[in-house]
Amino acid sequence: NNLRKDGPYQQSTWSVLLSLHSVLELGRGCKGVGGIVGRRIRTLTEMSMNMVHIRLSMEMKARD
Repeated sequence: NNLRKDGPYQQSTWSVLLSLHSVLELGRGCKGVGGIVGRRIRTLTEMSMNMVHIRLSMEMKARD
């Protein structure tokens, strides 16, 4: 497990993931209020989560 080598980068990745997660929760909360808006936020968030995940796994592969 060599995640700890690049501390600052890991840190920023986690803060991005956390903020994305809070947006996701916000989108869930909006579901009752404005379903369309909430759904759109959620779709966008899930797309960016996937992109972050793909990029992370690519970087992991590149590191090996």
